[in-house]
Amino acid sequence: MSTTPTTVFEKRVGGKTAQVVMYPAAAKVAAHFAITCDGSAPEIIPATRAWRSEQKAAIERACELLGVPVSVFEELKPSAPTGVSGARITKMAALVAQNIRESGSAASPDALLNLGREHAEHWAALGREAFSNEMARLEAEANELCEAWDMAAREKITVY
Repeated sequence: MSTTPTTVFEKRVGGKTAQVVMYPAAAKVAAHFAITCDGSAPEIIPATRAWRSEQKAAIERACELLGVPVSVFEELKPSAPTGVSGARITKMAALVAQNIRESGSAASPDALLNLGREHAEHWAALGREAFSNEMARLEAEANELCEAWDMAAREKITVY
């Protein structure tokens, strides 16, 4: 089990910064949330088995210190984890860029990678199964493009 503190919330509003950090249990120290605002002495909320509700209370307290309602940040919360790793998302983004490039696109590599990232993030948001199905389709497409390129190269060799 990791004993590294984890920042669970950090926002800057009007020059003030509030931060909530979760500290896991360590030698003779119970797990807790530390809330700071602009370097002030931290407020401590103990973390128990009901840590999710305590985390929510810590974030609400941080928002109070900023003078902003929590609802302002509700829309900024990340969505639930999709179960798709960052490495797989990166692999799909590169595969999409490669397929588009091999199809004859003249777009820049950066533009193609951006398209690939958008595509991969879209499929990751749909869940692990949808992502895996799209990845399989893209790999099949890449294989077809490679075979087409090989056939064209063989025809050139035969002609010359």
